[in-house]
Amino acid sequence: MKKLGMIVILILMMTMVACSSNVETSTDETPKQEESGNESVDEVIAEDKLINESGVIYLYGEYHGYEKILNKELEMWKKHYKEDGMRHLFIESPYFKAQLLNIWMTEETDDILHDVMGTNGDLEAVLDFYKSIKTECPETVFHGTDVNGYKSYYPGIDYRKYLEDNKMVDSEAYRLNELAIAQVKEFQNTGDDLYREEMLVENFIREFNALGNESVMGIYGLSHVKKESFTKESYTVNSMAMQLSEIYGDRLVTVDLSGELLKGLLDQPLYIEELEIGGKLYEAEYYGNNENTGSEMIKSFDYYKLLDAYEDFKDAKDLDMIIPAHNYPMIIEENNVYLIVANLKDQTIMTYYTIADGTKEDGFLVTKQVQID
Repeated sequence: MKKLGMIVILILMMTMVACSSNVETSTDETPKQEESGNESVDEVIAEDKLINESGVIYLYGEYHGYEKILNKELEMWKKHYKEDGMRHLFIESPYFKAQLLNIWMTEETDDILHDVMGTNGDLEAVLDFYKSIKTECPETVFHGTDVNGYKSYYPGIDYRKYLEDNKMVDSEAYRLNELAIAQVKEFQNTGDDLYREEMLVENFIREFNALGNESVMGIYGLSHVKKESFTKESYTVNSMAMQLSEIYGDRLVTVDLSGELLKGLLDQPLYIEELEIGGKLYEAEYYGNNENTGSEMIKSFDYYKLLDAYEDFKDAKDLDMIIPAHNYPMIIEENNVYLIVANLKDQTIMTYYTIADGTKEDGFLVTKQVQID
């Protein structure tokens, strides 16, 4: 079943905000040192002179760009920072983005933060997350290990220029930046998720081993943090956490933060009214209005649960689009029908009917959009 199309995402994924950038990026240059990063994990470990023999890795799995999850991640980092003395925070970004964030941590303005930060979620919440770290945990050092990221490898060109301007062409940072640019280009050209996961593992090992025996916290998408394989198109990928656990054993601690999205949802309606649908009156529980649409076309959404409507509409035509339970302001329950009303800025409305038939994705109930005449 395919995910929501662009229009429906704008309508139903209310926290999804389109990101634009005012960054001035450097010329697309070919990296001076094209390294593929195709070494095996065993080769990477063998080549490293430093081995982290006692540090613990705390990996937190997220859905990107949700304020509830970001708040929990900030809470956990502050705890590790203040109570456990941690200073190293690993993020699902390329090496050069983390290095630019480290420079930003020492500056008075937020120019770099706005330049490098992009998200498929609540951008303001993401920016506030990093600003809070800068204020409350000022000795934080970021480590980027991914080969996929906002604006591709262009921040790597910017970081290269910074290193050149500071006469650091012969430094390890310069070498790693060239490696990161090459890796991002490789993934951008191939879209190979097996390669991406391998690089996530190898880059993580390199950064972790370089810290001696210190413990670290990492924030990554949930599929990378679960200690299991996941399917991408027609092939199976062993997750980053699954591969790291084979090396570090019980020193790798993983936490699924997706449940944070279901906290604080309404369990009681604001009021109940009657709505006529398909020539029949239904009692409809109203759960409120949300104006955080992220759309230039839609002003707000209204959310309803239609009582005793499931039997009438369970065989309605499936429009092959889904909306996860955490995109509603209320608790979604199996065998129920829901109505979402999009109030457009031209004073018209669009209505969307969904059914929760028990189907789940990633452990969450999902609702399926159906056609009701």
